[in-house]
Amino acid sequence: MEKTATAPRFGGRHFDNIKEGMPQMEWIGGPERLQAVQKSMEEKEPTLAACPFCDSQPFLKGVWAYNRPAIIAFCPACGCRTSWQTEGLDIVDRKRWTLEQCITEAVARWNRRPTA
Repeated sequence: MEKTATAPRFGGRHFDNIKEGMPQMEWIGGPERLQAVQKSMEEKEPTLAACPFCDSQPFLKGVWAYNRPAIIAFCPACGCRTSWQTEGLDIVDRKRWTLEQCITEAVARWNRRPTA
């Protein structure tokens, strides 16, 4: 069975659906910040292990959680994903997360899964 990638359902793959004038551009910190986050996502993506359920190649995806940017690792073939790692103050551990830290955490969460 051939595995094919599908387009992200929400948020754009690397927040690439955000355009000038959209409120999300301000929420993420402007065009320069968006480019830095996109570059970081692209650099970290090759370190993602294959999906433990279908062995497809996952990717990092930008999503919105309550009007805040968040990162998940996502398998386009079977829909498996990590939980959201949201930028800002985490109300559970009281730690403030940057998007770069969210990217690193999403990769770590995905890669600690057992392999197929």
